Amino acid sequence: MISTRMSILPASMIINSAFSSWIAEYCNPSSHVLDIGARYDRNKIDASIQPRVLCLVGIDPSKDIFAYPSVHERYCTSLEDFIKETQQKFDILFCFMVLEHVADPDAFFSACGHLLKPGGIFFAATPNLWHYFGRQASKGGDSIRQC
Repeated sequence: MISTRMSILPASMIINSAFSSWIAEYCNPSSHVLDIGARYDRNKIDASIQPRVLCLVGIDPSKDIFAYPSVHERYCTSLEDFIKETQQKFDILFCFMVLEHVADPDAFFSACGHLLKPGGIFFAATPNLWHYFGRQASKGGDSIRQC
């Protein structure tokens, strides 16, 4: 089971920069990081994380991932297929505006748990906490913290 803590940002906050800063707080030069849904870095999240870590891996089911310069490694695959293809473990996993597209939250979180190193951290931003995925995620959480 993954221990969770949810943070809810105020609507007035600029999510892109807040999310990047939040992840960057936990990055160090030896970190292995996975961006789930890294098709392109329109919000410059990967561009701000990549120089801070040893390895930034991006996965996305779109072939657009191969033209994406902001990650060290890129794979055209889903999260569920990626766990079948790799033995890598990550210090940090994150996804930005991906959760609301996931069909099976239990399978998604199981895959995340499989890929995280012990003590690893999973970050996610979604535009709608009250979407079924947000409700599912908050059920098992330790707390909900409002920033």
